[in-house]
Amino acid sequence: MRFFIPEMDRPLARYLRDLCKEQGIKVRNGSIYIQTIGPRLETRAEINMLKRFGDIVGMTMASEATLAMEYGMPYASLCSVDNYCNGIVKTPLTMEQIMASVQKNLGSIEHVITALVKRGFA
Repeated sequence: MRFFIPEMDRPLARYLRDLCKEQGIKVRNGSIYIQTIGPRLETRAEINMLKRFGDIVGMTMASEATLAMEYGMPYASLCSVDNYCNGIVKTPLTMEQIMASVQKNLGSIEHVITALVKRGFA
C-alpha cells in the first residue's frame, strides 16, 4: 500500500496562476487549504479556529488531490470563494446569496478553463 500526502502539481498550479493573471483574475497562490466534512457550512467557532491554520476551507480538494496522485494525474485547484466565512459574518448568508456568488464567479472560472483546454497543458 502506498501513502500519499495530498499536494498540488506545481507546474500545473503555476500554469493556472498565469492563465488567471492573463484573464485579469485576482489570484492567490500557495495558500493553505483545510478540508472539512460536508455538506454543511462551518460554524462561527469552527471558522475562528480554522483561520489560525489556513487560508481557505473546502470539502473535497485533499481527497481529489490524493486520488489524482494515485492515478498519476497532475492536479491543481482553481478555487472561487463563494461563501466568504459564513460562520463569522454578522448576518448568516442565505443559499440565494451563496448561489449568486457562485454565478458571479462562474464566468471567470469558465474563461480560465476554456483557455486551459484551448492551449493544453504540456
